Amino acid sequence: MVPINVAEAVEPPRIARVEVRALSAREMQKLLEAATGMRRGEILGLQWKDIDFEQRRVMVRRSLQPLRHTAASLMLEQGVAITTVAAILGHANTSTTLSVYAHAIKGSEQAGAAIMDNILKGA
Repeated sequence: MVPINVAEAVEPPRIARVEVRALSAREMQKLLEAATGMRRGEILGLQWKDIDFEQRRVMVRRSLQPLRHTAASLMLEQGVAITTVAAILGHANTSTTLSVYAHAIKGSEQAGAAIMDNILKGA
C-alpha cells in the first residue's frame, strides 16, 4: 500500500470558462445554407425520412423546381453522366432525365465528336 496520496501534492487543473454566444436566427440560416448548400425552404421541408444517417446523405424531395432544373442542366452541360444526374434527381430511369434535360446535352454532341476525332487522328 502507498503511504501517501500523491494527488494531494498537486493543484488540480482549472477549466477556463468561455462565454458562449448563441447564433441569431439569421446566422443559423446562413450556417445551414453554407454547410448543406440547401436553401431555407428546402431545410424547413426536410423530414426524418429524408436523412440517411448511415450514408451521411440528405435527400431534398421538396426542392424548388427552378433550382433543381438549373442544377441538373448545369451538371449535364459540364459533362456529368446522365446516369449520375438521374440518380441525383431520384429518377427511376435515365429516359425521364433525357426527356426533360435533352436541351442540356445537345452541346455535348460536339464535344463527343471532337474527342472521337482526336482518338481517330491518334490511331
